[in-house]
Amino acid sequence: MFPRRAAAVLLAASAVAGASWGWYTAPSRVSVRVDGNVHDGSMPWTRFVDIRAERLGARELHLRVDGEVYTFSHQALGYELDRAVLDSAFAEEKERGAPWGGLIETEAPELPVRFAFDEERAREVLENLARAVRREPVDAQVIVRERRVVQAQPGLELDVEQTLRVLRGLTPEESTLVDAAVIHVEPRVTDEMVLPIDVTKVLAVFETEFRNKAGARAVNIARAAELLDQTIIGPGETFSFNRTVGTRTHERGFVDAPVIVNDEMEKDVGGGICQVASTLHAAAVYGNMEIVRRRSHSRPSGYAPLGLDATVIDGAQDFRFKNPYDTPILIHAYLPSKHVIRIEFLGREPDAKVEHRYTVSETTPYSRRIWRRNELAPGKFEKKQEGSQGYEVTSTLTIRHPNGEVERRTYPSRYYPVPEVFWVSSDFDLSKLPPLPKGVTEVVVDGQPLGSTSGAQDDDAERATAYETDSGSFDVL
Repeated sequence: MFPRRAAAVLLAASAVAGASWGWYTAPSRVSVRVDGNVHDGSMPWTRFVDIRAERLGARELHLRVDGEVYTFSHQALGYELDRAVLDSAFAEEKERGAPWGGLIETEAPELPVRFAFDEERAREVLENLARAVRREPVDAQVIVRERRVVQAQPGLELDVEQTLRVLRGLTPEESTLVDAAVIHVEPRVTDEMVLPIDVTKVLAVFETEFRNKAGARAVNIARAAELLDQTIIGPGETFSFNRTVGTRTHERGFVDAPVIVNDEMEKDVGGGICQVASTLHAAAVYGNMEIVRRRSHSRPSGYAPLGLDATVIDGAQDFRFKNPYDTPILIHAYLPSKHVIRIEFLGREPDAKVEHRYTVSETTPYSRRIWRRNELAPGKFEKKQEGSQGYEVTSTLTIRHPNGEVERRTYPSRYYPVPEVFWVSSDFDLSKLPPLPKGVTEVVVDGQPLGSTSGAQDDDAERATAYETDSGSFDVL
């Protein structure tokens, strides 16, 4: 019995010795830990790292933006396992002779996990998020017809650069919830500004008609009035028509209507907006506002006296004025009837009576333009545009204060000649057109002058003339 037991002991000892020998002679099968997971040599190291990288990248990071939480994977936000650091640590363990995977796992060392940060990838994600969370500030409003106040609300913007700095300094395993940096945008019109506005007090009012020029123009006039209505101009603030009404596009509710292009009428989006600007300018003049930027039409408008009109061009020519008072002013723009636009400045009563007069210092003759059009039936013609002379105008404002003080200001306006335009058939006899109106000095056919027409007008048509016209005053005292 004894020899058999001795043989068993010897065999067991040999097995232990063999295992010990394998530990020293097979260091390539190193047992290590990565993020708590053991690599025991049963799969290639690169495959093991791939799995760890995928699982670490899939972990969630929660980004809190003004109380709302948005969830992203680490990988989506630009975090990637730094393989170079991990490979270097693994190589050191192999050289050191780490225990073989078959032995006790608690002896396997934990390798350091480091992350590389792809800033451009993170920036792209944050910029997309910024567009999604952006909230425009809401100005406080006085709804005149409903006699109620809409309270202001601050806007919100994601601070992409500051949030990037936070993510750059973050170790992903440290936290799964991160507060993004945000910017709160204060509204231009605050609750404090609208509270003192008394809509029963009228500073100025002006209205114009468009009964004979309705159609598509009426749509644009109504849309611009809607965008202009309820605008509040703070004390000392400068108002911008283009900024307030915004871009004139089909998507924003504007339609094609007649506009002036190269002295002639054509259709384009937003035609008719200048009537709104002119009505607003006249109200601003009678409200004794400080006119900052204004240009007259290229031709007399027909709906406003000379000198009281204003032209605007989307993205180019603006109309601006400044509120000189120590109280906010509310613009109430609306259509009291189907073909009338009315603009009121509310919030205070006038301090003075404003009168507007204009003087025409010079007139300029105009031409008749004739275009041959093949699409017209033989012997037919169409009058496409009325013509008018040009004018050099000086406006004089007389401001009469309650204490008897009288103040006067002047400003210029220039209106260019408007050609009379006819379309005629290719075979049309030009002598059958109506007689030349007074003030016409030239006839142009298909871009070529026909010659002098001085006999068709008075001898003094080209000489400077001067006359004065009173366009009215405004006083609600």
